[in-house]
Amino acid sequence: MTLENPKNINFDDAKAGLSSLVKQTAQVSAGFLVMLLLTGGNPSAFVIGLSVCLGIVFVAWSEQKRLAISQKESENQNPVSRSNRDSRANLRGNGKDLFGANLIDADLIDANLIDANLSVANLSGANLSGANLSGANLNVANLSGANLSGANLSGANLIRANLIRANLSGANLSGANLSGANLIRANLIDANLIRANLSGANLSGANLIDANLIDANLIGANLIDANLIGANLIGANLEFAIVVNALFGQSIGLTENLRRNLEKRGAIFGDRPPVLNPK
Repeated sequence: MTLENPKNINFDDAKAGLSSLVKQTAQVSAGFLVMLLLTGGNPSAFVIGLSVCLGIVFVAWSEQKRLAISQKESENQNPVSRSNRDSRANLRGNGKDLFGANLIDADLIDANLIDANLSVANLSGANLSGANLSGANLNVANLSGANLSGANLSGANLIRANLIRANLSGANLSGANLSGANLIRANLIDANLIRANLSGANLSGANLIDANLIDANLIGANLIDANLIGANLIGANLEFAIVVNALFGQSIGLTENLRRNLEKRGAIFGDRPPVLNPK
């Protein structure tokens, strides 16, 4: 999450703080003067001690009140920052039960969401780069356009999740359940999908270049126009997968028989043939 640079000190805040200090000093001094007048200039030790304590309490109360007012004014001037802060506060306050939460465009970079319940949550456009979502429940969650690059989604539940155009490059999805997930045009370059369940997932137009799909379940997956160049498919199950126009050039782990079978089903090994303009 983004942190402000402590060196960026606001001059107006410093000026307001100094002005407040001068005002508080004057008020405390006036209080001592009144005390001296009431005691004839010869106060007892008890009265002096009590006056000092009251002065300290007054200064602390005044400063707290000033800071609260200053913070409120700052938030009113910058509603976007307030919204981001409130989103993070809600995450802390609600623990990890975020069922159905509205986190559209939320800044959750490097967030710790291990085992979090984000089922049916709306995370479209959210920045979850580097976030730890291992074991998280994202069942039917909306992650369309979300940035999940480098995120840890190992063992996560992404059944029927919406990941259209999501950026999952370099993400760890090992053992994740993506059954029925919508991954149309998703970026899965270098993603770790070892033993991931992608049965029935829609990966049409997805970019799976150099993805690790060892022992992945791709039964019935839609791979139309998907790019699997350089992907590791050792032990992957492509039974009933739709592979029309899918690119498998330089992919690893395909037997000769499976390669011929995929070609018969419309897969392409090599460059995609050029589209001819209709006459």
